[in-house]
Amino acid sequence: MVSALAYLPMELIDDAWSIVWGNAFSIDKLTPFIDYFVEQWMVNTNMPIKVWNVHGQRHRTNSVEGWNSKLNAITGRNQSNVHLLVKILKEETQKVSFNLKPEN
Repeated sequence: MVSALAYLPMELIDDAWSIVWGNAFSIDKLTPFIDYFVEQWMVNTNMPIKVWNVHGQRHRTNSVEGWNSKLNAITGRNQSNVHLLVKILKEETQKVSFNLKPEN
């Protein structure tokens, strides 16, 4: 349940955490995890909720999986030597333009 918090709208995370915490509070073995989670993910100013929250973000691995299949087809095998892999990656890089934009 805790991992699902990242997919909620930010304004619902505190309420959802209260529900999770309320259900887990009575289980003594979960106390160390709850303490860790609160310190690391809920109140840590180095890792604020807006950093780990992915609500509304498009996140799919299909394009990565497709590229991996293409790479396997180019090399003709699932595991190639590092020299062949570097050569192929350089060739692929020449075909791709990167659009890098800062996150808001």
